[in-house]
Amino acid sequence: MNIEELYNLYYNHTRNREYHEALDLIKRKIKDFKAQEILLNVIAKTLNNLQTYHEKGYKKISAFQILAAAKIAKDVIKILGPKLEKELERKDEGPKGDKIIIGNIFQDHHGMGKEIVKTLLLANGYQVIDLGLDIPASKFVSEAIKEDAKYIFVSAMMYSTSLGIKNIKRELLKQNRSDIKVIAGGAPFKYNENLYKKVEADHIASEPQEILKILKNYD
Repeated sequence: MNIEELYNLYYNHTRNREYHEALDLIKRKIKDFKAQEILLNVIAKTLNNLQTYHEKGYKKISAFQILAAAKIAKDVIKILGPKLEKELERKDEGPKGDKIIIGNIFQDHHGMGKEIVKTLLLANGYQVIDLGLDIPASKFVSEAIKEDAKYIFVSAMMYSTSLGIKNIKRELLKQNRSDIKVIAGGAPFKYNENLYKKVEADHIASEPQEILKILKNYD
């Protein structure tokens, strides 16, 4: 089995919300591929394609399938975690990768975009601390300071919730920690090019892959 065949099987299990089948597939095939390869070419690819199909109304991907895909991906990442750490340590990337706090802003419960970003970051050697969904601005800031993180990535699926992102930057300024950069992402930023001004983020990643370009500018 090659990586494309693994992707096709995983994609079909995920699309059909076959949770146990998807996890069992990865458990059986983890020995045959690098964890980074599975993260990028199977997990991230599946999430990205399902999200795109859902947004465009293609292949009738429902909101329930999106939620299931995010849950499956989250648990698959746990399975891949130990092997990924070993791979990154051999490349001298693991513990030295910058720490990034990620989560969905307060009252936002749509985690698909966050899971895609998390997958990409892990596969590229970053240390990711996932706070989850519906996270207050103060929690983002306190965790970033506690963990000595350089970046906060905050996701929002709706315009109304995205406006709460500005409170993260304002709280950082109160704490005299403007050195911690705030990167915002999610669907609203794809369709409103001026939204970044309202949320007061340092950067906007309207597509998940853009976060890697942003981070490389700080290297």
